[in-house]
This record gives sequence, structure tokens and C-alpha cells, in this order.
Amino acid sequence: MKLILSIALLAAAVTALPQEAAKSGPAKTPAGQPGKTPERDFSVRDLPADQLRDFPGVCFGSTTFRFYKIGESWPLSPFCGIATCLTDGRHLIERVRDCGILPKDNPKCKVVNLSDRTQAFPACCPKFECEEGVELEYPTAEELQAFAQKAHQAQVAAAAAQQQQQLLEAQALQAQALQAQAPIARG
Repeated sequence: MKLILSIALLAAAVTALPQEAAKSGPAKTPAGQPGKTPERDFSVRDLPADQLRDFPGVCFGSTTFRFYKIGESWPLSPFCGIATCLTDGRHLIERVRDCGILPKDNPKCKVVNLSDRTQAFPACCPKFECEEGVELEYPTAEELQAFAQKAHQAQVAAAAAQQQQQLLEAQALQAQALQAQAPIARG
């Protein structure tokens, strides 16, 4: 389930990227003050809300296993984000706000607030400190799309392997059942 959620979040992040950034090549953010990372925008996206048929008109928070009325919010722990139950007049919507796309790994930059990962959003969002003159680089839309495609292919391969394993187990059980019946048929 975590893999599915990760793929969904990644796919949503890909669609949330500004088109201009995708055309201009790798996105870079200047370090601003020496050693500090500039403030970044939070990712906001609307998803169909989780609902249970026995509880119409309320959103189900899968991270908290609770129900929320329209206008109420809940944390997305263990992820860093917050969700709000909304409606468009016909359907319930879950508006998700999170830290957004993380920069590419850079050995000259480090997360300086690791102990804040358990805090409420947005305090849990990572803050980066880079060596002077170093810029954070963010993945392009194409790189994110390629990553999402690889994750999807891995999920499909895992499902196929699981299905193959189940088939082999079923065949083994069938063979055992036939062997158990063979002495009865001879007697």
C-alpha cells in the first residue's frame, strides 16, 4: 500500500510541476544566504476523497482511520503533510498539502532539521543547508515521469511474481491431492 501511495504522490507531483520549469531544463534554486535554503512552495493537489459506503458525506482519513466533516483537516503522518475534506458540490475532495518535490541528492547539502520529521506540517518539511555557492537542483518533469514509470513497472513485476508464486503453490497442492488419491484408486 505504501508503494501505491508513493506512486500516487509522485504522479501527482509530476502533474503539479509548472510547465515552464519542464521546458527550461533542470530546476535550480540559489542558496540565498550563505548556507541557507530559500523558502519553497508547498505542493497542493485535490484528490477524490476516500469514503466508506456506510458513512456517506464524510471523508475517511486513511492515515488516522477516522472520519472528517467537510472543512476539517487531519495529519498525513507518517508522511509530512495535511489533508482537508472539501466538496465541489457533487463529490468529496481531499485537498493534500505537503512539502513538495525534494531536491536531488547533493553531498554538499544536508538536511538540518532531521529531528523535526515528527512535527506537524509544515515544520516537518526538510530544510537544507548547503555549502556556500552551492545550489539545490530539483528533478525535471521528465525525470519525475521516468521515476514514476520505473516504480509502476516494479509494482507490475512484483504483482506478476506474486501471481506466479500463487499459481505454483496451487499446482503443488493439486499434485499433492492427486498423489493422496492415487493409493485409494489402486486399492
